[in-house]
Amino acid sequence: MKKILSTVLVLFCFTACVLPIHAQNSYYSSIKDAFSEAKYKRVIDLYDKFSNDEDQEVTGNEGYAISLYLAQSLCFENDQEQAKMIFGFIEEEYAKGLSGQQKIDIKKLSENCAPTNSNKANANLYTLFRDVAIADASISIGRSNGKNADFILYGAEYETKISKSTRQTGANISKPLKLFPVDQSEKALAYYKMQHNGEKVQFATSKYFVVTSYFPMSPDRLNKLAKELDAFYDILLAEYDLISLPYKVSITIAEDRSRMQSLAASMYGIVEVGNTMGLSMMDSFSMLCMIPKDPYRYRGTIRHELTHLLLNYKQPFLPPWLAEGLPSLYEATETNQKTGITNWRGQIVSTVLERGRDRDFNFESFLMADWDSFNGKSEDEEFIIINNIKQSTNYAMARYYLLYLQQTQQLEGLYKSATRPTNLLAQTINNNQENLTKTITNSGSLNWNSFKAWLPQKLSPSSDKELKKEVQRKLKESSFYEGSIDGDFGVKSKIALKQYQERNKLEATGEIDQATLMNLGIVRDSGNK
Repeated sequence: MKKILSTVLVLFCFTACVLPIHAQNSYYSSIKDAFSEAKYKRVIDLYDKFSNDEDQEVTGNEGYAISLYLAQSLCFENDQEQAKMIFGFIEEEYAKGLSGQQKIDIKKLSENCAPTNSNKANANLYTLFRDVAIADASISIGRSNGKNADFILYGAEYETKISKSTRQTGANISKPLKLFPVDQSEKALAYYKMQHNGEKVQFATSKYFVVTSYFPMSPDRLNKLAKELDAFYDILLAEYDLISLPYKVSITIAEDRSRMQSLAASMYGIVEVGNTMGLSMMDSFSMLCMIPKDPYRYRGTIRHELTHLLLNYKQPFLPPWLAEGLPSLYEATETNQKTGITNWRGQIVSTVLERGRDRDFNFESFLMADWDSFNGKSEDEEFIIINNIKQSTNYAMARYYLLYLQQTQQLEGLYKSATRPTNLLAQTINNNQENLTKTITNSGSLNWNSFKAWLPQKLSPSSDKELKKEVQRKLKESSFYEGSIDGDFGVKSKIALKQYQERNKLEATGEIDQATLMNLGIVRDSGNK
């Protein structure tokens, strides 16, 4: 049997997501029936036969059940070493995702792993299945973007403290948002109209979506947005070998920060959204995005969150740098580039390089980080503490590292390595994140030195006409420049730029430099379509 090349165990998922056991639905039923009939050798044989079948997918509770059926069958067939290795791996690698009771039950299964303990083992299995069924129906799990919805982007302060006594995601929600199959557009629309009853909102439905917009848009414009997102959805399925979600995706658009916060509280029970621009929830197949300008032109946040949903449905345990980096490739459209929308990730990376802080940035730790570390999260008895500098640096680097991989034609190969199917019956369970990290750090074209050498090409000032147009546009918006937006950076443009630099206490040279670009909110980044 081949070695396991992924840590993506065929585990449970707290939400209705796809897990990377590849099999036909009849395969799951066959394993379930074989286990209930105490044909444990057949369970093992069926798993071994179909573990590399990539034609169909096992989802949600089915994947969770198969992993437990397999481990317990190994116990009953007197292969305690293999079974305990799987149980131990589950406990070690996914401790954060297990409830206290689930940890206890899995530990009991492992401790009682023997041919004679079938009744006790089956009782523990029943408890685990029951718990995950409850979790699937509960908004309180609050999984968002492959991580807890609690851990969102905050401001520029060094750290943010969140009281454990007040931050109760989902605590005020009586029941989760209702799910609708993709072919039930009318029912989904009626439901969301009822949810937002009395508010001045616009609605649209499409093949995959029901869209609710608090930003005023014409019906034609909103329908155009929904159809564009349908097309983008299909592109993602093909690009990353993903599968369609079983339910309609709900998109709610807030027009400002206040609305974003009130909707996050009413829909998800999130007490404080910080500075986050978007949230996506796997348990309700929904997202909430703040878009203060035309949502059709500035739809990057929606595309970002949609990529999270589709990725997490099939690949819920990707390393954080990959799980965040891939969606970030799609958060800016061509329109964002042309209008000079602020790219906070580029600004952070530029600051890290300019101030020499890259000496404090450990690339290997970045690649190996779990979600807590990636988000700069720690805690004491009273507070959850978010190190904002570490968090924002990791998110920014994730985007630019994926952009580097994309533009150097290395992304496809690395993605395939990260998403290779898992065979739990392999003789040795390897940590895929460790293997992936070793591949990257040992490669001359993937490692930090190569990535760092490429970064200035994306972040340094440029003399090309498009960049000069962006500078002119920003100067005009700030009332420093009254000329044409033509990219011809003549005397009037230089005088306007010098005045802007003086007003903002920058070195007043009248020339375009990185500090001025950052102050204007312009980052040279042509690869974010």
